[in-house]
Amino acid sequence: MLQGILWLFDDPIADLLLAGTFILVALQFRQLRLMQHRTDKLASEVYELKMLVRTMSYVPEAASLKLAQTEPALPT
Repeated sequence: MLQGILWLFDDPIADLLLAGTFILVALQFRQLRLMQHRTDKLASEVYELKMLVRTMSYVPEAASLKLAQTEPALPT
């Protein structure tokens, strides 16, 4: 078993494969962290938008804005 481990460090091709594997794992981990960060940021922005929509619906002017947007345009 010890010979197998020592052979791994004596062979340059095995060293390159091992280094490449470690680099790929590190890059995958980095991408996963970036995606998690972006997902968290997007979730917080969606929450803020939901809060804005909820507070907007309580404003009296918002009702008139909604009515103005739903009325069809008159032909001229």
